[in-house]
Amino acid sequence: MHYVQVKGPLLTPTSIADADRRGKTLVTRDPNGSKAYARGAMALGVALGLGELTEKELSNEMIARRLDLFSSVASTSAGGELKNCEVLLFGNSPQATGDYRIGHSVLVDAIDADGVRAALRSAGLEFEGNLSKEQAARVAAIFSKSDWGVNGVVRGRRTTMLTDADINYERHARAAAGAVIASITYDPAIFVSSGTEHQCAPGESVIAAIVRV
Repeated sequence: MHYVQVKGPLLTPTSIADADRRGKTLVTRDPNGSKAYARGAMALGVALGLGELTEKELSNEMIARRLDLFSSVASTSAGGELKNCEVLLFGNSPQATGDYRIGHSVLVDAIDADGVRAALRSAGLEFEGNLSKEQAARVAAIFSKSDWGVNGVVRGRRTTMLTDADINYERHARAAAGAVIASITYDPAIFVSSGTEHQCAPGESVIAAIVRV
């Protein structure tokens, strides 16, 4: 198993009102602020399902707080249009049959070009330095998360991602990671998502590559 994509619900005014009617206590009353808890809970569910964590290690209280507990292959996002989780699993056949192979790696930050190359090699693409045009044509898809660093610091440098009043920090992170990936694959058709709670270690994010055999 190289990559698990999960999309699930977040709080909405309707669901908040429903919780109030049922006498339930919410972790937050801010729909946008519930994203981190939703993404984190889904990622921990992936970790539990794949055996990366045990049920004894998990509790409601540690979601979006104990970020040292995580899945190394989960990519999760939350939206108000859903009431249930939608899950896609990406893995290779044990017999290695078929026209495509998937591999994955971990980006240590949003500008980790070596992590991008590692994901491509994990999928079976053999190359040194930069991809040739023929090798680049074999890259069928790239899925990646993006992170803005621990406390807004990337490789010892302060970024403005968390303090820019004009652009949401998630947009900054996606743009940075997407540009780095496209500079290696020569193709901007990339899926990049942000918000990495319990998805790899703090500051890191998963990247998966699908390559034509």
